[in-house]
Amino acid sequence: MMLNHSIVSSQQKIAEKLTILNDRGIGMLTRISNIKKACVDKDPASKPAFLLEKGLEQTFKQIVKRFPNFEKGSLNQYNNLGQFKNDILKSLSLYYHTFVDLLDFKDHVNDLLTTIDACQIHFDISINYDLSKNYLDLITTYVSLMILLSKVDDRKTVLGLYTIAHEMINGQGDPSFPRLGQMIVDYEMPMKKLAEDFVPHSKLIYECLQSLVPIYKQKNVTAEEMRRNLMLNLSACPNLMLQPPFTDTINCDILSFDQIERWVVLTTPLCIGYMQHQECLEMFRSVLLNGHVHVLYRDDTILTHEFLLKFLELVKNSSAKKLAEIVKDTQLASFQNARYIHREKRQFLRSALREMSLLFTDQPGLLGPKALYLFMGLSMARDEIHWLLRHQYLHWFDPTKPNKLTKGMAKEDWMDKSLPELLFLIEELRTLARKYFQVIERYYVEYLSGADSCSLNLHMEQVLNVLPEDEAILLSSFHSTVSALNVKQIENNESINLRPLRLDWFRFQTYTSVIRPTFCLTKSSALAKTMNTISFHSKLVDFIDEVLFETSDLSLFCFYPNLFFENFHICFEYPSQLRYSIAFPLMCSHFMSCTHELCPEERQFIGRKSIDFASKVIDDMARETKDIIAQICDRHCELNLQLEPMQSLPFLLDHLKKKHRKDNKKQSQQQQNNLVKPGSESMRLNREEMNFLDKMNMALAEWCFALNYTHSITIWEFTFFPKEYLYTKLESLFNKVLVQKCFVEVNEKNEKIRVYLRPTEMLNIIESYMKIMLTIENYVHIDITKAFNNVLGQQSQLIDSNGNSTLTRHYCDLYIDKLLRNIERNHVIYLPSQKSFLSAGKSDQSHPDQIQHENYINYNELSALCEIIGVVGSKYMIEQVNGLIYENLIKLKAIVSQNKEILQSLRINFDRPDMMRELYKRLENVDLALVSLLNIGIYLAFKSLLTECLHEVLEKRLPYLMLSAEEFSKNFNDQKFELLINEMSASCGFQTNIDTGLYQIIKTPNSKTCPEDEYTVSCLMMVLLAVSISRLSKYDSSQYKAELQAHANNSHCIAMAINTLAGCLFYDMGAECQRNVQCRLTEFLALASSALLKLAHDSESSNSSSGQNGPLSQKDQLNRDSVYIILDQIVQSSPFLSYDLLESCFPYALLRTSYRQILKKNSAAVNSSGVSNLTNLLIND
Repeated sequence: MMLNHSIVSSQQKIAEKLTILNDRGIGMLTRISNIKKACVDKDPASKPAFLLEKGLEQTFKQIVKRFPNFEKGSLNQYNNLGQFKNDILKSLSLYYHTFVDLLDFKDHVNDLLTTIDACQIHFDISINYDLSKNYLDLITTYVSLMILLSKVDDRKTVLGLYTIAHEMINGQGDPSFPRLGQMIVDYEMPMKKLAEDFVPHSKLIYECLQSLVPIYKQKNVTAEEMRRNLMLNLSACPNLMLQPPFTDTINCDILSFDQIERWVVLTTPLCIGYMQHQECLEMFRSVLLNGHVHVLYRDDTILTHEFLLKFLELVKNSSAKKLAEIVKDTQLASFQNARYIHREKRQFLRSALREMSLLFTDQPGLLGPKALYLFMGLSMARDEIHWLLRHQYLHWFDPTKPNKLTKGMAKEDWMDKSLPELLFLIEELRTLARKYFQVIERYYVEYLSGADSCSLNLHMEQVLNVLPEDEAILLSSFHSTVSALNVKQIENNESINLRPLRLDWFRFQTYTSVIRPTFCLTKSSALAKTMNTISFHSKLVDFIDEVLFETSDLSLFCFYPNLFFENFHICFEYPSQLRYSIAFPLMCSHFMSCTHELCPEERQFIGRKSIDFASKVIDDMARETKDIIAQICDRHCELNLQLEPMQSLPFLLDHLKKKHRKDNKKQSQQQQNNLVKPGSESMRLNREEMNFLDKMNMALAEWCFALNYTHSITIWEFTFFPKEYLYTKLESLFNKVLVQKCFVEVNEKNEKIRVYLRPTEMLNIIESYMKIMLTIENYVHIDITKAFNNVLGQQSQLIDSNGNSTLTRHYCDLYIDKLLRNIERNHVIYLPSQKSFLSAGKSDQSHPDQIQHENYINYNELSALCEIIGVVGSKYMIEQVNGLIYENLIKLKAIVSQNKEILQSLRINFDRPDMMRELYKRLENVDLALVSLLNIGIYLAFKSLLTECLHEVLEKRLPYLMLSAEEFSKNFNDQKFELLINEMSASCGFQTNIDTGLYQIIKTPNSKTCPEDEYTVSCLMMVLLAVSISRLSKYDSSQYKAELQAHANNSHCIAMAINTLAGCLFYDMGAECQRNVQCRLTEFLALASSALLKLAHDSESSNSSSGQNGPLSQKDQLNRDSVYIILDQIVQSSPFLSYDLLESCFPYALLRTSYRQILKKNSAAVNSSGVSNLTNLLIND
């Protein structure tokens, strides 16, 4: 039934219905869009299982063919759906009822549009802004819904399956299906059907479009015109800086230009018959020239020109032909020229927003009077970004793009290398608006209660007399509401809610926009414009977040993931955009704003998507920063390497060759130019010339600015901390680099061999990395020292937190397995005077583990090693050395067990030379015992050197703690805790009488051996070692070298071995530990002295009997004298023995004679050769 003209608009609740239906329309668009994507999704997991059944494909085709007419008698041919009917009803219920809701929405929209027609409402967006905007929004939403509906591929299959399954289960189809099916069929060609439906409403639609013309002209300006008109220029008139802009169309100024074009494109086909006005046609032409892709919803778009041409070809009238000509004329021009126009606009907006950001940052108070400029700039920038996204997707990823029109266009034509900066400026202005929202709120509370209140009162007095009572009450309430606002409400944190004011103004527009004799709002434009201004100002008091959403929402990126990351990677290609990369994770916080309560199922999906995007982008930023730091550190390591002493060799050789070079000068100059001196990288003609490090440091500063821009980013229910990402990456980098730099690959015999870096080189690398990484604190507020402590703490363990090998593991393998275990084979000497191990004589160069010991085992290298691996790592290495000592001790015990009875007899008959001689000859494996003893001495020498280096390192790092530990160890004399004190002292690098670490290994409880037997074996071991020392005189390698202060076969290490073993073996064998150790060492001295004195007597007897007095006797004498010195070394290094005890066993005069003879022999050797050649001094058997 048609409504008559007596209908009262105030009784129809048009404002409420428009508000509700617009919100519901967005919800329906969201649901239909999700259904459309689910139907075209290639992922099988997103579709119900029965839709993928190959056996049902023929059935689906029949359903589509017969849709929507399914007679009861014809259901028998769908019996194969019977087994799936419950699954169909359950899975497709949401889809089906969405279409039913769409049908219901369609009915409500048609009813409301009919009511508006009947009320004869007049639309003018500059006057009744809210009414006109909501009306146009409703129509475009409705049109978009119907177009999207026609694009849902499986809509007939889904609806047909559901109604068949419903009838199979319930005996009858769903009552909504007949009308729903008819709607699907009617809107196969949506624009044709919509044009027919909107014939009654076309006049009002055209009226709305006509009111857009002046607004569109105002907004559709080129970048050059914007500059000429000083748009968005706050500093153009400094004297007017504090004055707010005065405009009659304040709401239209922040209205989306993109939205206006969408209104024009989607509503023009609905009012073709009225499109005769030249200005409207020009607006239509301009819209088509501005772009060739327009949005339906989110990423669902239409190719505007093709879309319109297909529809206009179906309409047979002169207006349609005229519009079709316009479309054809503008199509090619749009494809060729639009990108240049918008590129210039984006360039202008970047400079304008940059200036605006600087001003607002420096003077936040300007946000009050100039808030309109802020939102205008945001709205314009947002529109340009949305335009670019739609067109980039078409030209980069859309397979349906028109190839003829896009032929010859490259990807770079649609790339904006400065887009990250524009995005960053939008985010920065949004942040400023939120940070200083109280400035804006306070300013407009005062403005509303002052200037706006007075202006409203002035216009209100002129119309109150002609208004009906209800409308007069509404208008009076507007004035009373704004007049009652007070700054004290803000100071007292009282909430201000002006939404009722805006809704009442919307109602007032619907009541007074009808044509009537008493009062018409369109004829009182001054009042309307004042109220529009008040409405906008009220939003800046209590609705600023919504205004920011309307003007700067960038959630569209959520639906263009490829474009999101493509534009993000622009930052990697252009250094000037690096600092703006933080805009992309900040933009991810917009994504949740595009969700709708009518589609709650997508909240989880979009929320997870936004988190994944942000996490990946921040991770990429942190990784790129980490890579730059790694390159800078590597370069500094190379520069440090140039200062190594070995790097000077080419320059020395070149200097020597200059004196004897016979080549021409040109060749000489060329060879000289090949040598690059350290520091040459800093030489440049001017500062503008940038070298590698300059570029890397600049890039580092830019990335750090991005990561340090914000402390945290909150997205959905998660909070991201960009600096923590960087901290984690740097910690991981430092951890990996330490292990990777531990080795260096060298080519040897066409094979790549991994060689360990010397600890000093490794320490230089670590220090270089630490120095560079510490500079990060100048850019980013992170505690990089904490990362160093964590990483170096892990490197002192055997494995790190990831289960990977550490520096401690690698260097323990080097020193224990490759160096110490191969000392005997490689003929290595320990030099106590130089605190170093030295490779002497020929070694097995073919062996893969052949390493020059002097390069790794010396005081400097071990000090550096202790710096690297720390106390914990040093302790682990010492434990490994103790393990080697224990292995050799086990061998000694085995030899003792073989010779147990003979050793017991030797112990008893030490004062009977003849019997001692006979018993000694019966001993087995004496040489093996000496080898084990020498090995123990070498290992202990290395251990002592490592402990000494550790002590020096700790004194540098912890001087006060070391003083306390030293005082405590000296003054705490309780025997009960002596082992614990010794262990603490050893950890600090102090030398102790008892080697606690070795003692704990030796004295591990063993149930198979009783303490008495263990004690006996230990005593016999000392006997074996005492009587075996004399055997060293038979080897020429036992000669003592005075200039080295060492024996060639490391016999000088026996002293340390004897004293350490005695202390560990006999420490707790009796009540008086000290005395027990001293007794056993005294017994050792007696046996050793007896054996050595007997050796001298036997040698003299042998020489006199054979009549040999030549060099051989001198050689034997030198060997004997070298072995005598070992006794002196034992007493000298022992805390338990004294020279009085030695004098009682062995004449000290004989020791003095031995030293004198050795010095003479070495002096003669030096004088005869003229040069002290180590290889001539060391005699190898």
